[in-house]
Amino acid sequence: MISLEQIRLLEARIDKAVEMIKRLKAENSSLRSTLDSAQSRMQDLETRVKDLRVDQEEIEQSILRAINSLDELEDEVSEAYEADTPATKAGSSPKPAAGTKTEGKPGAAGGEPEGDEDSEPSRGDADSEGAGTTGEPAEPSGDEARELDIF
Repeated sequence: MISLEQIRLLEARIDKAVEMIKRLKAENSSLRSTLDSAQSRMQDLETRVKDLRVDQEEIEQSILRAINSLDELEDEVSEAYEADTPATKAGSSPKPAAGTKTEGKPGAAGGEPEGDEDSEPSRGDADSEGAGTTGEPAEPSGDEARELDIF
């Protein structure tokens, strides 16, 4: 037969099981809440990553357009410089010797008035090779002629 002691042990086990079930239900509810919160946060972050990727693409495209514009400008400047250089070297109008002043007459190639030797050269530095000996700024060589220094 079943004794009173066995019934009390069974009752204690049932109470323990009920408490454990309550605790596990609370933990399960807490974990589900945390999961929902994490999933919501993950969706927000995925949306943000998507937006950042779109922004990054736009930035990259803007940079590429700017680089292409600078390349076109560099090509135009190089072509203009090359077009001006042969006309002035051909000697259609004589250049004054270094150290003499001119009266602001329009130049043969560009139609711009030529300044005196104290004026700042429009291209090149005064310390460049050949500058000051012919009154012309030195022509850049090799890669320098094709590159535009933008910095």
